[in-house]
Amino acid sequence: MRLRAERAALVLVIAAAANAVAQPTTLNVSSTTLFAGRPEWRDGQSHTATPILERVGLSANAPDNAWVKDIKFNVVGWGLADPSVLSGERVWAGDVDLAYVQGTVFNRRLSLRLGRQLVVGGVVRATSIDGLSTELMIWRGIGLSAYGGVPVVPRFAVARGDAIAGGRAFWRKSIDTEVGVSFIELLDHGFTSRQDLGVDGRYAPSSAWTFNALAMWSLAESRFAEGEVKARWQPRLNLELTALYRRTSPDLFISRGSIFSVFAEEHRDEAGGGVFWKPERWVGLYADARALWVDGGNGVDAVGRATFNLGVSTLGAELRRLSEPVNGYSQTRVWAVRPLSRTLSLSGDVSGYWFNHSINSVPRSFSITASTNYAFAPGWRAVVSGIFGDTPFYSSRFEIIGRLAFDFTTQVGKVRL
Repeated sequence: MRLRAERAALVLVIAAAANAVAQPTTLNVSSTTLFAGRPEWRDGQSHTATPILERVGLSANAPDNAWVKDIKFNVVGWGLADPSVLSGERVWAGDVDLAYVQGTVFNRRLSLRLGRQLVVGGVVRATSIDGLSTELMIWRGIGLSAYGGVPVVPRFAVARGDAIAGGRAFWRKSIDTEVGVSFIELLDHGFTSRQDLGVDGRYAPSSAWTFNALAMWSLAESRFAEGEVKARWQPRLNLELTALYRRTSPDLFISRGSIFSVFAEEHRDEAGGGVFWKPERWVGLYADARALWVDGGNGVDAVGRATFNLGVSTLGAELRRLSEPVNGYSQTRVWAVRPLSRTLSLSGDVSGYWFNHSINSVPRSFSITASTNYAFAPGWRAVVSGIFGDTPFYSSRFEIIGRLAFDFTTQVGKVRL
């Protein structure tokens, strides 16, 4: 069923794309080729893996017609090959991340999106589906949104269900002020895997103050699933303060049919705040600290960061402390970016970790990264990075990564397909 839904979504988008490019259309194409050489464990031995990843994106905006406005289609997919894998083993992989067509009707009051897409808002948060999503604006900011289809399982991930549906009623005064009530149901082989009801909102009484809140109740388990309250205050352009409280139930975001839900934490609370201050144009300071409460005890997650803009160069340093009942670490990181010209730049990053409890009898870990970024032609960019590290899993590890990216936009007239 899942494979048929994926193929149907892709066929529908390709058919819509063929119709769109038959009209004067703005076409955007992006391509990223990624090559890596890194050590990898296979059959109890270390091998050098050389995967090659190609990611391609295609999007187009078609002109409006008498019935449908804001027509757009988008396809993003990737393919992976690893020539280092022994003959007879699988060396190919690939998937489609996005493949949808969208448009608006009834004087832009109703929007429709069909295909593989990411639905967001309310209790659905950000979920990929193969299906249909809609949004209807009714009157003076009051609207309804709904979606339904098959949950997408990213390659190498675990399925969480085979049917999903939900919706949200909202009032949207502006981009900064909105409240909504939402519902989601996820089925797994006919059984309820997730059934949540929630309220959410954001409110900006002025340019200095912003408030966000979310509360989610699990109807299937009759307990709190997730909640968050966040406030931001910016009294001056160079000063910003935030405060946050969040509670989650990690076990409720795993399929109830999965054995992993038995071992997951039932609650995780965190509370704290942060401050960003730019005392001078060339320096920025940031600090954030949160207290943690989990099933096994208490902890803390704190970070401090400073960035310095010295001419065209950027220097930065960061300290972080994460402590939880199971384990934790202290981290030190410094980095630098130095443009040599308008098209060429160099960067470096050094990071070290000191663990509360040794992992594989190793008490610390460090990594060094150096990169070259070269924009050698309009729309083209090449990046080469080398990474050396000493980790609990490798006494010494060296990895090289190369990336070639290409982006262009063009106008496509009426063509014969």
